[in-house]
Amino acid sequence: MKEYLLGGQIINTGKYLAITGGLGVFIIFCFFLIYPNSDFDRELINQVKAGTPTDKLTLQIEQESEKEKNRVLKHLEAHINDINYWSKIDNSSKEDFEYYIDTYKMQIEAINNCEKLRKQFINHEISENYFLEEISFLKARLET
Repeated sequence: MKEYLLGGQIINTGKYLAITGGLGVFIIFCFFLIYPNSDFDRELINQVKAGTPTDKLTLQIEQESEKEKNRVLKHLEAHINDINYWSKIDNSSKEDFEYYIDTYKMQIEAINNCEKLRKQFINHEISENYFLEEISFLKARLET
């Protein structure tokens, strides 16, 4: 077997392939996690420029917000199930539970703020540049 130098340590081919494969999967996962949200906002900008009626855009924004809220709720439920499983072994799950509840509340607040910001944009209350700047900040809060 070939050996590679990684971080000052020699590792064999199997470990090297596992590390690089895992890193590749992680990068692809991150891309698909972040890209769909930005795609919605880019499409929203294009629709506003094309003169799409505000009522139609408002409905799309509300549907996107519901989809995002369902996603973070499923994420919270997965963490709660994980805590319930591991609490049989580890007694420090109360702090973990509180952390995930606080994170969920923060994400719901960010989703509500995204919805408000999107509605302000389609009503021409804010500029495209301001919208893009603020929406990227709010999306960063969603990824925590």
